[in-house]
Parts: sequence; structure tokens; C-alpha cells
Amino acid sequence: MKNQSGSSIKNLTLCALFAAIITVTIAYLPKLPLAVGYVHIADAFVFLAASILPLPYSVIACAIGGGLADVLCGYAIYAPASFVIKGVTALFFKSAFSRTSTQIGRIICLRNLLALLPSALVCFGGYFLYELLIYDFAAAAVGIPMNLLQSAVGAAIFAATGLILDKTKLLLRLER
Repeated sequence: MKNQSGSSIKNLTLCALFAAIITVTIAYLPKLPLAVGYVHIADAFVFLAASILPLPYSVIACAIGGGLADVLCGYAIYAPASFVIKGVTALFFKSAFSRTSTQIGRIICLRNLLALLPSALVCFGGYFLYELLIYDFAAAAVGIPMNLLQSAVGAAIFAATGLILDKTKLLLRLER
């Protein structure tokens, strides 16, 4: 049995790792530029962090990763929104359907698959509201299809990555 200190260090380390992964996937991997932002694949890692890390580590990793990436990409105007939206998305993912327990694997379970839709909607809706606040309705409306696409692609990549991690039992090996 692990002691509390070892568990905290492991969670803090994974928190920093996920913050870095989210930052890198947004800031340095190819993305699709838009008139008022861009589409990236980092939502997959937001969902993955939320499924692996306990609260509050998952929220912190996603918030820092999303906010820092916007600063690094030259979209600092989005950094406060990304900080809040990615953190709330992780919180919502972690909290949604918390009583559902049908397991397929550790990451790919019914609870996590069900949590994808409302969590993606929180992310999509958050950016729509933020763009409505800083731009206008027309500019915010232009982003709707791409924000939905980003959430859908992130969900698909999360499912594929989670399935691979479950099949290889990599996370179980790391926990030993």
C-alpha cells in the first residue's frame, strides 16, 4: 500500500506532465487556424487527464496547459478563457455520470464515454460565450462548427488513446 506522500508526489508529477502535454499539443503541433482562433487536438489530453488524475490535479493540469498554450501561441486574449474553460471541462468530465460504473477498461469505461458529450459541450459553449463577450455574435457564430469539430476530434483521439492504454495495461504498470 502506498503512503499519502508517495501518492501526492505521483499525482503532482502526472499533473505537471499533463499540463506540459496539453501545452505542447496546442502550441507546437499543427493546428487549423480560424478567423478568431484555431482548432487543435489537445482536448483529447484534457479528457485523458480528467480520466486518470484525481481532483484537483486534473483541473489544475488542464487549466495551466490550456492557458499557457494560448500565451505561447500569441493568443493571450484567450488565455484567461482557456484557463477557466479547460479547468471546468476537466471538472465537469470528472463529475459527470460519477455513479455510472460499467467498466470496459480503466480509461475507456461507460462513465468516461458518457462524460465526453457534456464535457465537450462545456468546452464548446465556454468558447462561444467568451467570443460573444470579446467579439460579437457573428464572430462567435463563425467558430461554432470548428469548436464542435475540435471537441469531436478530441473525443475520438481520447477514445483511441484510452483504448490503447487499457489494452497495453500501461497505466497499471506505472502504478506499481
